[in-house]
Amino acid sequence: MMRPHRLLPRSILSISLATALVAPVLLPGSLAFAQDAVAAPALDAMPAKDLLDAVETYWHYGKIARYDLANDAGKKILDTFGSDPVAVLRGFEVVSSRREDNLDQWLLRWQGVEATRETATKVIQTLTAGYNARRSDPTFIDTTLTRMSVNERAYASGLARLRQSGELVAPIVVDGLKNSARREQFGTYRRVLRDLGRPMLNPLVVATQMKDDGVLITVIDTLGDLGYDVAVPYLSKLAQAQNTSPAVKTAAASALGRLGAGDAGSLKTAELFFDLAEKFYYDKASISADAKSETAEVWYWAEDKGLTRREVPRAIFNEVLALRAAAESLALDPTRAETVSLWLAANNKREVELPAGATDATHDSGAPDAHYYNVSAGTSLVNLSLERALKDKSSGVALKLVESLQPIVGKSNLFAGDGAGATPLVDSLSYPDRTVRVNAAFALAASMPEKTFNGIERVVPLLGEAVSQTGKPSVLVVAPDAVLNGLVKELTDAGYVVAGASGAEAALVESAKLPSVDTIVVFEDVTGGTVEIERLFTLANNTPRLALTARLISTKTKASPWAEKEVSDKLINTTQAVSGTDLKPAIDAARTRSGALPLDEAGATAYALKSADLLTKLAIRQGGSTGVFDLGTVESTLLASLDDTRPEVVKAVGTTLSLLGSKRSQEGLATKATTDGVADDVKIALFKGLALSGKLWGNQLEATQVDALIKSVASATDVNVRSAAAEARGALNLPTDQVKDLILDTLK
Repeated sequence: MMRPHRLLPRSILSISLATALVAPVLLPGSLAFAQDAVAAPALDAMPAKDLLDAVETYWHYGKIARYDLANDAGKKILDTFGSDPVAVLRGFEVVSSRREDNLDQWLLRWQGVEATRETATKVIQTLTAGYNARRSDPTFIDTTLTRMSVNERAYASGLARLRQSGELVAPIVVDGLKNSARREQFGTYRRVLRDLGRPMLNPLVVATQMKDDGVLITVIDTLGDLGYDVAVPYLSKLAQAQNTSPAVKTAAASALGRLGAGDAGSLKTAELFFDLAEKFYYDKASISADAKSETAEVWYWAEDKGLTRREVPRAIFNEVLALRAAAESLALDPTRAETVSLWLAANNKREVELPAGATDATHDSGAPDAHYYNVSAGTSLVNLSLERALKDKSSGVALKLVESLQPIVGKSNLFAGDGAGATPLVDSLSYPDRTVRVNAAFALAASMPEKTFNGIERVVPLLGEAVSQTGKPSVLVVAPDAVLNGLVKELTDAGYVVAGASGAEAALVESAKLPSVDTIVVFEDVTGGTVEIERLFTLANNTPRLALTARLISTKTKASPWAEKEVSDKLINTTQAVSGTDLKPAIDAARTRSGALPLDEAGATAYALKSADLLTKLAIRQGGSTGVFDLGTVESTLLASLDDTRPEVVKAVGTTLSLLGSKRSQEGLATKATTDGVADDVKIALFKGLALSGKLWGNQLEATQVDALIKSVASATDVNVRSAAAEARGALNLPTDQVKDLILDTLK
């Protein structure tokens, strides 16, 4: 049985000054090397006397609380020497060591004092830059490794230093092992690889690609000794590869045995890489990015260059390695559809989690994006990826996959075989995030199915929901009756679309009146208290459009039990704010924390126009409101949208209504077109829509509406409006005696 991955006791995690804002830490003592038999190289040379004097002055005045003088000295250090952060770091290490003071603890103390906070913070930032520069310096690493061969004291001191550099030590060690001139240091190199522990996994599994059997066997033995199961797929690949030498096969089999992986010949390497890819995808692999750094290392192997690296944002590190592991699995077994779908999911997740403005150094400029691979893979594989995203409640990934299905899904590939059962795309119609729901409806409507399917009844209402989206966030308020109305008004004035109730069941009813719900705001002292709030959240969890909605509880104190739940549940948020103005920042923060995909006004308008266009195409294809899709279910929403403040939306909706063939739609067009105050360009579009309705369905207007139309034909101020109204009058084929007055008016 394979041993679970674990941390060895000797794998001690080193924490740098980069975390000084979070917790006090200790940097390895630099002066220990001065006592070793090897002379100190230039990298560790004593800093310049004026720098040491300035640091000594800063330290002295800081410790006796003369913060004005400490600030002066700190500013001198930064202004004069700040361009060389490594030297500044060395200076602080020397001074703190001489005084036998903890460098980090004192800097943190001074940062906590208002009078010296700004200067101390800048000093910390400079020392962090020095630490980062030194830890990645090959000369620093190589010199340290050389010293470590002298004696045990030198080894212990050097190991403490190299923990700062972590995995960056690996390429220096691997290169050293290939250099016969350094044979005397080989023992130290091998020992360092093991003693540095877990950080070595990331580069060493990549180094298993090398052709140098001697060094490769050292790498294999190290991976076996470290004890982490992440190495198993790589070792299994070596043990089973046809071009692997017997010595390497033996070493790999031995390492696999020590890892508890079982017999090397019986392992299914493709499955092992797939399992590893899933671990990376779900952030559960033994290899992980350093939480103290904003970037992480992705390693590459080339026989002529050895181990090289590219830095990527920490947020996408696991996704990049998931892509690699999935590709390894696919190379060994190209028939695994689940592997392709996992690769697609990871590639989409990589794009979703890439921080704004950041770049992925592993993704070459001009290389295809995730959408390219999605549409190339086809509907079946994308649906498999979508199934994973829906299960994980990964809204960003689900949205990208649904968007990729839109241009490729159609009646021929909507379902497998001839069944009409649910597919992940159809399941997306019930997904809690509105952008995923609406885009799934877009895809299914655009597929123009010729027969019904389970879930089809949700498509048209979702298109209607898209038409009514404005981009304004919507809030459902549940509060005591005494404050409810005032709170609704305050939040409305703050820019939200608001519905409110004083109880759980009533709130659910009110939520249906909103285009969507971004946040549920509930007061802790609502009638029924905790029991009523729990009932509200249970109802929300069982309502697809509310299941992933952020919940903000206004509590009396920070010690509320809801604050404890907030720690582990990203949907739960607490605040002590009670007024609409004070609640606004808490509402916005809750929305962000919940992970709901934002929809701004521009995006909402794009959704509305796309939805209206699809409804128009469906109406044309079906010849009216009846057919595979029941367009009658969206008529009320479209009629209400004639009062939308966005002219382009009103025009698009008018075209759709003209094709539905109902009396209500035709009357709605006529009423809005003849209403005073409507912009001329909107009137023209609506009159043309009314003309189309008349051509298709004949006159269904009441006498009063006909009179209003004739009045527009005769007296509209804008000649283009009069012409459009005349077209509508003619298309409706009204009685000829009504034309007489228009002709006689020309004689006046």
